[in-house]
Amino acid sequence: MRKNTAKHYESNPEKVMQRVAKRKAQDMKAEGHFTVRDLEIIRQELGDRCRYCQVVLNGGGEVEHLTPISQGGSNWPSNITWACFQCNKEKHGKNLEQYLQWRRDRNLPVYE
Repeated sequence: MRKNTAKHYESNPEKVMQRVAKRKAQDMKAEGHFTVRDLEIIRQELGDRCRYCQVVLNGGGEVEHLTPISQGGSNWPSNITWACFQCNKEKHGKNLEQYLQWRRDRNLPVYE
């Protein structure tokens, strides 16, 4: 997948730049903010596990928006969680309910 992504970036630099600019504009419009301390609290609440699959993150993982910025999500701590790389990649632009349903449809465990 990384090879395909790299190839796409190389073949479509204008599209990539447009997508990056769009994302930055959405980020600038999103309400709220979270701090490093907020992230530490969220990590503690999750027991240093991925919100979606419960894999142990060992202090790693990716900051993830429950409702994506692209769907009107905010940067308030209530919309932020930790996810493993795989779950964050799978979730992509889905909101929380869409992603949980996606997991159910594939008989993957859902932790609510």
